[in-house]
Amino acid sequence: MYMKEIMNNSPKIDSGSEPWRGLNTLEFLKNESPAFMLEVFRMFKSVVFEPGEVIVQQGLEGDGMYFMQEGHADVWLDDVLLANIGPGMPFGEMALLSGEKRMATVRAQTCCITLHLSKLDFDRLRSRHPEFDSQLQALVAQRVASNAARSA
Repeated sequence: MYMKEIMNNSPKIDSGSEPWRGLNTLEFLKNESPAFMLEVFRMFKSVVFEPGEVIVQQGLEGDGMYFMQEGHADVWLDDVLLANIGPGMPFGEMALLSGEKRMATVRAQTCCITLHLSKLDFDRLRSRHPEFDSQLQALVAQRVASNAARSA
């Protein structure tokens, strides 16, 4: 898989601003403090995907989650197009939350600039912040119930 990390560490942080703006729209980050959001933001790595490149592969273990900064990607379940992901949208987090394999494939439709949070960093956040982990567990239970209702 061709994937180019465009920054060695974290995305640039402009002092005096809120570089995580947009991340707090994610369900599991909505009520977090600015200090926590900055910690999360510093863990993200910027990664670019070329058009047609697979970002997330259905059936594989989740190695991290993504947050789309620029570009568009398609979500495929087998050969069925399910959705389109655009700027500001997260994806891949459910595999980390549930521990299950990826449920769909995400393929770059255009050049995509993403923020990637590794499973290791995600798990570190969960162990260092018990309240964050509790919020995640509630989210998993809610999504599992919602998915079960949709498939019934």
